[in-house]
Amino acid sequence: MQFSCTPSWTTGEKAGEIKDVAGGEILHNFTIDVEETEIPEVTSVSPNKATLDELTTFTVTGEALPSTLALWIKDCENVTSLGGTSTSMQFSCTPSWTTGEKAGEIKDVAGGEILHNFTIDVEETEIPEVTSVSPNKATLDELTTFTVTGEALPSTLALWIKDCENVTSLGGTSTSMQFSCTPSWTTGEKDGEVKDELGGTVLKKFTVNVSESGGSDPEESFTCTSGDQTAMWNGREWQRCDDGNTYLWQEAKDYCDNLVLGGYFDWRLPTNDELRDLVVCTNGTPTPLAVYPDDSSVPYSCGSHNSASYDRPTIDSSFVCKSEPYWSLSPYSKDTSYTLTVDFDYGWSSRENPNTVHTYVRCVR
Repeated sequence: MQFSCTPSWTTGEKAGEIKDVAGGEILHNFTIDVEETEIPEVTSVSPNKATLDELTTFTVTGEALPSTLALWIKDCENVTSLGGTSTSMQFSCTPSWTTGEKAGEIKDVAGGEILHNFTIDVEETEIPEVTSVSPNKATLDELTTFTVTGEALPSTLALWIKDCENVTSLGGTSTSMQFSCTPSWTTGEKDGEVKDELGGTVLKKFTVNVSESGGSDPEESFTCTSGDQTAMWNGREWQRCDDGNTYLWQEAKDYCDNLVLGGYFDWRLPTNDELRDLVVCTNGTPTPLAVYPDDSSVPYSCGSHNSASYDRPTIDSSFVCKSEPYWSLSPYSKDTSYTLTVDFDYGWSSRENPNTVHTYVRCVR
């Protein structure tokens, strides 16, 4: 059987009895401990930024949060409670109408007492932009990896190249994504498109020159003075030696796009992740290293500037390399006017001005 009542007046241990009837025989004695009512407290609401017209989940943290907790943000439509615990609850809504700073409130119940005031900054939806697709050459019937670079690239990005079969997204970031496919059927110039999603808006049109596989060897653009022309590393084929010249970024990209090496045309400038994958720290520092100075939780170099505890250049001995920076294809995500390089003296990755800095290049396919 169940009974209800409201503990009142004071806290502490309270005596209780169960009787067969009111005023009758005591069947059971017990006690209950009456505690002070916990006062709900909100300590934070996150995130403090959102994108206009994008459904956003907000997390409220605190203590003794009631299940009736309510969230309100100015111009944030269709607020929905996603539930949670007494220390963390979530809500979703869609920032609408205008950008800018929006006031928000957390209440114990809808229409109840305000527990916390906060603001969020609503920003304009970023428009995806594609700046390049590389390489611009490929070999008939050979699986080829194409790298798309730009800004605000969505995870739904789609690539199409005429007669290139089995297009597969290899993933990436908001500034660099990769796809693979196999040029088939015929050689020649093939049209290509990058869309924000399958069947969506065309972000960039481009062409790829597909050449016959086999046949006579093409004239080499550059050869190593000794040893092999290329080196394999973690499943990718690399230019084993750089050509000893330094370039502005666009010159470096053009160099790779036009490189003929080892009988192949489809060389390209590597992404920052691919280039960082070449770094070897002989003192045991774990790799890949962080992009300096973005992630302090991961080492960003093999050692200090004057450290003698590791071998330079910081790359496998099968490569011929300078202890200098090398260009990547990837823009710096926090300021895309800069481009990332990998320095094989310390092993770190840092940003450089692509229009003023001359440095080295190593191509990949």
